[in-house]
This record gives sequence, structure tokens and C-alpha cells, in this order.
Amino acid sequence: MLGLRSLDPDVMGAARVDGVGRWGMLWYIEFPLALPSVLAGVRNGLTLSITGAVVGEFVMGGDGLGQLLSVQRQEADTLGLFSTLVMLGLLAAVSYGVVRLVERLVQRD
Repeated sequence: MLGLRSLDPDVMGAARVDGVGRWGMLWYIEFPLALPSVLAGVRNGLTLSITGAVVGEFVMGGDGLGQLLSVQRQEADTLGLFSTLVMLGLLAAVSYGVVRLVERLVQRD
């Protein structure tokens, strides 16, 4: 929504004057101009969702990496704890990199 709200009103007005319809405005003007903001939100949301999943598993339980961290902490498995944290960091970095790559591919001119 922030990407759509921050569009230049002059560009929108010029497109309306040129006769661009509602769907044409969305597809050819609004979507391409809002895409950087949308992809930035996806990039940040995806990396933060990993933290949310781990915290959710701490609170509610589950069979993922958050549960594994809890078990390793209770058993004082320092090596396992740090290796799980490294895997979570790599997962976040790879997901960030994939979205960044998609962003670069989509925004090629």
C-alpha cells in the first residue's frame, strides 16, 4: 500500500489525460512504479518470518528449528545450538538473496 500511495500524482494525472483506463493504469503505471516498495516489503517480511516461526515454536511447540533450539538449550548442547543458529542465519540470508535476485531480474530495463 505504501508503494501505491507514494506514486507521483503528476504521472497518474498525465496517464489519465492520455486516456489510460483503470486496468491499464494499474498494469502499466501503478504496478511497475510500486514494485520496488512491494519487493522491499516482501524481502523484509520473508526474513523476519523466520524469526516469527522460531518464536512461535518456542511458545506453541512444534517440530522445527525453534523446537530444536529449545531442546539443545535444555541439554546444554552448545555446538548444536550454534550450528542451528548458523542454519537459521543462512536460511534468512538465502531467502533475502533470492528475493533480491528476483527483484533485479524483474526491474531490468
